[in-house]
Amino acid sequence: MTHIFTRPLAAVALCAATLTLTAAHAQAPAAPVEAIPAPTCDQPLYPGRAAREKEMEKFNAKLAVYQKCMNEYIESQKKAAETSLEDQKKHVDELNGLSARQTELKNKITLSIDKQKRHVEARNLAVNEYNALMTKLKKEAGQ
Repeated sequence: MTHIFTRPLAAVALCAATLTLTAAHAQAPAAPVEAIPAPTCDQPLYPGRAAREKEMEKFNAKLAVYQKCMNEYIESQKKAAETSLEDQKKHVDELNGLSARQTELKNKITLSIDKQKRHVEARNLAVNEYNALMTKLKKEAGQ
């Protein structure tokens, strides 16, 4: 037999736990994703096959500077990607912790609701026994 107070109290307990979990772990909105900067390296123009030796030397020197600049850019992007991956892992770990906490609270609420149901059932049984006893006494007194 379900008592009139069973469902409202269970709903209140569930709402309170949900609000507590939500308020405790509310986060600010995610920041917008940064655009990946383009390399700022100046790419030298190839002078062509017919270029003189001096032009090729200048080109090779500019090419070495360009290669160094691009290698630095690539390394900086690798480091940024590694940092981003570490941040993502931290956020996943945090989310897993929140999920575990949510499961823990849900289990506590379920146990509390079950306990409440047992108390209500015991009270209803006692009331029914009392009513049966009173009915019996009234019948005996009326005879």
